[in-house]
Amino acid sequence: MSEVVFLVAGLVVLFGLGVPLLTMVSKAVLIQRRRAAKDITEFGSTLNYLLIVGPVALPVLWVMSAGLHQSEAAWFASGSGARHLAGQACWNALVLGVIVAVAVAVALLRMRAAVGAGLERKACDHAEHDQSQRIAEVCASHPMLARLSHRVHLVDRHGDQACTTGLVKPVIEMSCRFVHSLDDRALQGALLHEAEHVRGLDPLRYLVATVFLSLNPAAWLLASEFQRWRWAREARCDRGAVSRGARPLSLAQALLVAARRGSVASEPRPALAQRADGRFLRLRILLLLGYASRRVTLKSRILPVLLSAVAILVLTAWLPHAVAAWPLDGLHAFVDATVAGLSQL
Repeated sequence: MSEVVFLVAGLVVLFGLGVPLLTMVSKAVLIQRRRAAKDITEFGSTLNYLLIVGPVALPVLWVMSAGLHQSEAAWFASGSGARHLAGQACWNALVLGVIVAVAVAVALLRMRAAVGAGLERKACDHAEHDQSQRIAEVCASHPMLARLSHRVHLVDRHGDQACTTGLVKPVIEMSCRFVHSLDDRALQGALLHEAEHVRGLDPLRYLVATVFLSLNPAAWLLASEFQRWRWAREARCDRGAVSRGARPLSLAQALLVAARRGSVASEPRPALAQRADGRFLRLRILLLLGYASRRVTLKSRILPVLLSAVAILVLTAWLPHAVAAWPLDGLHAFVDATVAGLSQL
């Protein structure tokens, strides 16, 4: 009986206490960073993204690692760091970690299937295939696009006229009518915008953030922050495209055409224009108009941020093995004492 109670108590403590506390901390930090930001593009940084997914990612990783650490006592027939723990209790800690890992995996697979089902598209008619040559020529004129030309696909679709899809190796999908509506400069701007999404593996980041928020009982605190990050990420990709040679006014033209032809996306994914908020569309246009009169650069700190994130993840996974998993030890002791006390009533 105590084994079942421990598993339930572990899930309650993890998602009812640990995750919400970290969520409140992340919310406070994000609010402070938003107030200190000089430009909306700063809010679309990798650091802000990590603050959104961290409240779930770190506790889940810790529990999985701690469960593995406690189970090592059963594997090697040695003490597990707490006198009250027996081999069966150690295995229960591992089971808790497995349950959490399975929950994350199932949510990830379900969300991925939902996103894939929401992308209704088909190949262009043969009459539209002449646009492929245009895309090849535009890509060949820019070094960055030349490396991505094989990832640009023409499709016949409703909704988003230009978007980036694919998790491990993203591709750029563009509506045939959308490409036909743009001149070469506007087409180059749209391609460079989507290329920024490809470089950042944004479809994967969107999916992971959506899954972790779906597992977060306090997700309502970060839902608006994730939406702001998505908007800021689009503006950041606009700026990145301009810094790589796109003409601001041409990119603004492509954005307006995409917004006029497109529709609101049912699932979060990187798209050139989403009509969910006209105010944000106007803000992006104003930013592009401002870029037309000055030199634009985009300072990216993604490498040091990612290295720091990897270091934190490694430290989180290593701590239970280095200093023992005392929170799970204490939970074991509390559950055992509570069940023993209730059984004597």
